[in-house]
Amino acid sequence: MSAAANSAAVDAAFASGLRALHIRPGTSFAIARSLVLPSGGTLVGHGKGQQRPTIVMPAACFTNDRGDAGSRYGPTAAGIVVATDNRAAQAAQGVRIVNIALRSERRDGRVLRGIVARNVVDLELADVDISGLPVGVAFCLASIRGSSRIERCRAHDCRSDRDWGAQHPQITGLEIDNDRIDDVATTGLVVDGFRAEDLTVGPAFLAAHGYETDGVNICAPEATGNLFRDILVRNVGEGIDTFGCDSRFEKVVAQNCHIYGIKCVHGASRNVFDRPIIRNAGLAGITVSGSNERVSSPHRVVRVDS
Repeated sequence: MSAAANSAAVDAAFASGLRALHIRPGTSFAIARSLVLPSGGTLVGHGKGQQRPTIVMPAACFTNDRGDAGSRYGPTAAGIVVATDNRAAQAAQGVRIVNIALRSERRDGRVLRGIVARNVVDLELADVDISGLPVGVAFCLASIRGSSRIERCRAHDCRSDRDWGAQHPQITGLEIDNDRIDDVATTGLVVDGFRAEDLTVGPAFLAAHGYETDGVNICAPEATGNLFRDILVRNVGEGIDTFGCDSRFEKVVAQNCHIYGIKCVHGASRNVFDRPIIRNAGLAGITVSGSNERVSSPHRVVRVDS
């Protein structure tokens, strides 16, 4: 089937009232636009290793080249989107995406997101592998509440090498609360076993914009009470870039970060970093600073290996 036919089939299945879509081991199929999961929807792949199902985002279909808020969540910009309402009171509930690989065909000059989940209560992402994006975000979350968990997910091998002009391009493995719904922040989220590796830029990008890639980027001081455990970031610009507060980071490993291993900025306050391991940071292993908008309060660091 064509990418368009695959997208139409998935849309029709969920429109008919189906809430769980199971994908057979070894299956690989392309989609022509965002696969939209309804509230209560489940997407589960069966099969491990090379048998894990793969969803492909063809470059000919996913063509968005703008990073503004009006463009970056459109049907040609995001691979999998959780359907939601722009009112916090109408949050999606109980969405699960488990054991799939999401692959973007490699073509620079596009701004993409892998999975977008905004305004969701009780979200589960587990064993999801996203790769091949140019500029953009692999896992894009905002306004996540309830018993939400991100487990054993990976973003890797994303790259851009062009001058984006007046745009502000960035490649991010896991982004939290960049575009919140009704200013509701992410709270109580557990991220366990996340990996962000080889999010890189080439010389043209570097000269124009610097090394703008993050393993994990928490974009709001209002994001509080979250737990990040067993996190590996390797070969990125910055490992953990957080504005968040009152959260705990356990066993963060940051290797070969071109700028900082851990950066706390723009109001980030009272976070605890337990046993971080930082190797080969370009400027500094850990930096804490305020900004012209907010002051960052003290953090607690418990035993650093470097």
